[in-house]
Amino acid sequence: MALCISKRSRAEEECEDVCKHQADSLDELLSTKLMGAECLEDLVCSEEDFLRAEPDEEGSTTGPGEKRDCVPPGASSQTARSKDGSVAKIVDAKGSEEDMFQGDLISCYLQEISHFPLLTPEREIELAKTIKKGQKELVALMWNERTSGSHFDGLRQQLRKWQKESINYPGLREKMAEYALAALKKAAAEKDASEDQRQLSNEALEIARRMDDAKNEMVEGNLRLVLSIAKRHRGRGLGFLDLIQEGNMGLLKAVARYDYTKGNRFSTYATWWVRQSIIRGIYDKTRTIRLPVHFIEMKSHFFKIFYELVKELGREPTPLEIAEHSGLGIDKVMMIIQLSTRPISLEAPLGSEEQRLGDFIADDRAVSPLEDVSKQELTEITAEVLSTLSSREETILKSRFGIDGRPTETLKTIGERFSVSKERIRQIEKKAIRKLRHSSRGERLRSFVD
Repeated sequence: MALCISKRSRAEEECEDVCKHQADSLDELLSTKLMGAECLEDLVCSEEDFLRAEPDEEGSTTGPGEKRDCVPPGASSQTARSKDGSVAKIVDAKGSEEDMFQGDLISCYLQEISHFPLLTPEREIELAKTIKKGQKELVALMWNERTSGSHFDGLRQQLRKWQKESINYPGLREKMAEYALAALKKAAAEKDASEDQRQLSNEALEIARRMDDAKNEMVEGNLRLVLSIAKRHRGRGLGFLDLIQEGNMGLLKAVARYDYTKGNRFSTYATWWVRQSIIRGIYDKTRTIRLPVHFIEMKSHFFKIFYELVKELGREPTPLEIAEHSGLGIDKVMMIIQLSTRPISLEAPLGSEEQRLGDFIADDRAVSPLEDVSKQELTEITAEVLSTLSSREETILKSRFGIDGRPTETLKTIGERFSVSKERIRQIEKKAIRKLRHSSRGERLRSFVD
């Protein structure tokens, strides 16, 4: 029931405007009043251009320049805070809450990340040094004289092997540090652990805490970068918030593997990881039938060669020509062609009438009406003909040939039931069949044989 309010305050009018006019642009969500003066100054950087993009259909319901309280979907509150801090009641009409809260998750997320300041290049290098130093310290603890035990010896041997492969393994430092921390924690948790092992575990936990603090600061300072990259991949089957989530996972990998000694800025390095994570998420989660990521990459290479050959030859290339120019085998080319078709629902509408695709596809298992009638007639005539035989002959034939839905039985099984030999059952069976063949009974069944 709607609440009748005699005097309409300015705050009420603003709240109704919010319900009627939904802001589709992320630029409006990142307006001056929403971000605050301090955060707006931080936005004057290389990532600022990324935040200006086309309207988002999942955008916030906040209008231009309006500041909104962050209210989660499903909340029962019927008040909204106006610009001067006063509280006004919102008309409680059915459906107004859904309009009011549409896009609140995105607006809340944007408000949340606006509180994290952007990092300067110097601060990024400082944090990267902290992470790299922590990884080295964790691995160094494995060769500490206070570490002993067979599980440490085995891990040391594995770490030496990994160190030889460090040139070809970009995430080796992270992996070695994780294994070292896990081994130290496991050793300290054992009942017979020495005081030195527990002290080493505490040192490792302190190093890990410093690393986590540095990682969190780097992640928080680059959340806007993920947002800007995620906006470029909208409309490809994955929701905007899901794209942001996939991108944040790539950002975590970039933070753990960033090497400041290469001379690249972190944003440059992280962009590759974020984009890769988003694209893999789209490949994995948007198809009705999931295809492996490596197959999607092979498929992209296939179509790149395909369109190049179309321009060069002026016609569609044959599978053999594609295989020769792409380096893929003919078997893989044929597999890509077969798996490139997208599934279509049998309930997909056709035309303006109430027709579905499934209505035009023949069912091979369906029985035609004529066959159904003939089968029913044969069943009835067979039952009538068998009823003219003696009860023993009728039962033996039905059991022997599986008539009336019975399972077929052997002569021995039927003989045991009637307490006679299987030879006697064979004689009765032949006699019954002879009666059916050489009498008027068989005439009624012979038409079905023809």
